[in-house]
Amino acid sequence: MPGSGRAPDAYRNETFDAAFCCYLLELLSGDDIARTLAEFHRVLRPGCRLTLVLIGQNTAIFNSVYKVAAGSPRFWAAGGARVPELIESAQFRLLEDHFVRQIYYPSRVLVAQK
Repeated sequence: MPGSGRAPDAYRNETFDAAFCCYLLELLSGDDIARTLAEFHRVLRPGCRLTLVLIGQNTAIFNSVYKVAAGSPRFWAAGGARVPELIESAQFRLLEDHFVRQIYYPSRVLVAQK
């Protein structure tokens, strides 16, 4: 609304059949992760899917190298390992949770349904 100081939602509720988010949550605080998942829930139609790709934080060697290169990763401090729990808190049902590796770069792929 003009003059209200509040930005209108960019997309109407239940607009999309699918959403894909790759390596974004690592940059957000825990509260922002929850808000982002809530926004995905708002814009997805019932029964549709959200796919998230995260840095795979389960590899000790990669974690050591990443911490040196990137400093103290905000994502792990914000509860990156808790993302499945946060997905369910945002009223999604977790369907798949896979770890994949592209050369030496581990990733975690989560698929959830609204």
